[in-house]
Amino acid sequence: MKRFLAIFIAAAMLLTLAACARREPDIIPIAPAVTDGAVRADTPAPVSSPSPALTFEPSIAPEETPEPLPLTEVPTEEPTAEPTPEPTPTPSPTPEPTPTPVPTPAPTPAPVPTPTPVPTATPAPVTDGSISFSASASLPLPSLDEDIPRGQPFCFGGTVRSESPILSVTAAVVSSAGTAISGTVSFPASEGRTSVELVDRTFPAQGDASLTKKLHFEELPSGSYFFELYVTTTARENVLLKRSEFRVVSSEWIRLISNNLRNNYAYALSFFGSRDEFMFRYKWADGRQITVEPGWLNAHFSSVTSPAGQTWYVHRKAQPYFSRAIGYLSGTYVHVGGTYESGVIRLWDLVGSFDGILNTRFVTDRTFVSHHSFGTAIDLNASMTPNRNVLENRNLIKTEVRDKLVYNGVRERDGVRYYDFTYSGSYSETYRGVPTSIINYLLYELAFFRAGFAWGYYYDHACDGMHFTVSELPADLHNSSSRALRKVWDYIG
Repeated sequence: MKRFLAIFIAAAMLLTLAACARREPDIIPIAPAVTDGAVRADTPAPVSSPSPALTFEPSIAPEETPEPLPLTEVPTEEPTAEPTPEPTPTPSPTPEPTPTPVPTPAPTPAPVPTPTPVPTATPAPVTDGSISFSASASLPLPSLDEDIPRGQPFCFGGTVRSESPILSVTAAVVSSAGTAISGTVSFPASEGRTSVELVDRTFPAQGDASLTKKLHFEELPSGSYFFELYVTTTARENVLLKRSEFRVVSSEWIRLISNNLRNNYAYALSFFGSRDEFMFRYKWADGRQITVEPGWLNAHFSSVTSPAGQTWYVHRKAQPYFSRAIGYLSGTYVHVGGTYESGVIRLWDLVGSFDGILNTRFVTDRTFVSHHSFGTAIDLNASMTPNRNVLENRNLIKTEVRDKLVYNGVRERDGVRYYDFTYSGSYSETYRGVPTSIINYLLYELAFFRAGFAWGYYYDHACDGMHFTVSELPADLHNSSSRALRKVWDYIG
């Protein structure tokens, strides 16, 4: 019985071993290899498998092959062959997605600096001889040489010339935002005009239509600008003549610029010898009046004593001229006969009023500074009608002096040598027996011209008979211009 039980147990064990041999072994997860606490990159990640219902742990080492037990004593039926199951493939670890290969970028070449673009819309100024532009030395175009004060009118001059008739001349001020101000003067082809002045010589004449009047620089805000000048002729269109950069600036104290002097900056500079002698800084006061920077007047002014004992404050550069003129006014005698009789009188006795030397102000629309601001000009007899600053008075004075006054030479009476004249006109306003139409001519001819002064009668833009000046225009106009009135060529003493 015991033998039979042992055989039965052995047979059961054999059957169990055979069944286990046919089972696929459970997959035992492989733990990642650890090296110094870091997971190796080439070690597969653990894969979980479902646990079987029962786990059979063999009691033999995995490397040993078990010996089969002898079954000769117990006949066993051939077990029914079970179909061999398809081996369950070992699940592979989920592969990491293969990254898309990134091509190695080619080395970036060193950046090449981008040059500042040159505007292509503006051509280079014309250089051929068929069209030309001559800038004015006294009223230059705006440039970086001098900043334009904000709110300042600006007058520019020059002459455009062309071999073919000029149809138009255009000036424009351009900023980064586009054209700021512009103006054009036009002419019919039938006129055949071959030259154009940018500013009328009589500026500011009534109804002046010159190009400079069309550009209102006083409207420009502070900033940087370009000035451009173009001409169109019957042969060529929109030709650039000049392009220049300039600035408009704001400042509490404003410095005079060359264009603040009406067509006479070059002459003034030659007289003063240095910009510092007359190009001062100023503030606007009331109307056209200005306040000159502190200390400038004290540093540049002196004084002279008039024949009447008055103190006249004059520029130190002009002091010698005033001293000579005062000497002639005090020591020169004149006689005017004919329609009226003056007797022999001292030249100073024909001065009815002294109307000022130093007066810091602008003239007309704040464009041009008065030379009275420099202490280089004097006004006399302003109340006499012919001496008022009226252009029509030019013909009056010219006719009265040229056609009605004759110079008879130097004569002597009671030991006094004097200049003798005869007047044949009928002008009714007189002073000390002399027609007022010729009085300031006599003051100029016999005193101020000899002392080196010019006369406001010779202005192009006006006839200012009361005005005698040393810094605005040459005295030589008295004997060389078309309006020249000089009659005396040899002087006493």
